[in-house]
Amino acid sequence: MFNALVSDVVYGYMVPWLPDPQVFMFKGLECLAGMPMVGFGSAIYLMAHLGTGPRDGLMTGLQRVTQYPIARVRTSIEIVVVVLGFFLGGTVGLGTFLFAFTIGPSVSAGLFVVSKLSNANNDNER
Repeated sequence: MFNALVSDVVYGYMVPWLPDPQVFMFKGLECLAGMPMVGFGSAIYLMAHLGTGPRDGLMTGLQRVTQYPIARVRTSIEIVVVVLGFFLGGTVGLGTFLFAFTIGPSVSAGLFVVSKLSNANNDNER
């Protein structure tokens, strides 16, 4: 629940500050720039044990059970969600595909970076 509350507050606060490009290329660049940010943000709250959202809980549970890499597990979840959403009548565009195929590696990279930063911080405190 905390995950949804924080996401809603941050989303509501940040949207007015974000650019709204009208050129397709700039929309694509904004979308690509957002993927590492989402991955890093996900890693921060996952490593801080602030509670997982539905997909993150499924991701961490499946990773623990299957021992597959986080990137593969999260990407698989997103692809299944995109396909189900499409068959249920949802809109699927280029940004949807970009997110589905890049969020797994982004979360994995974010977890790696946050883990290294956390360990470096712990080493400095000793």
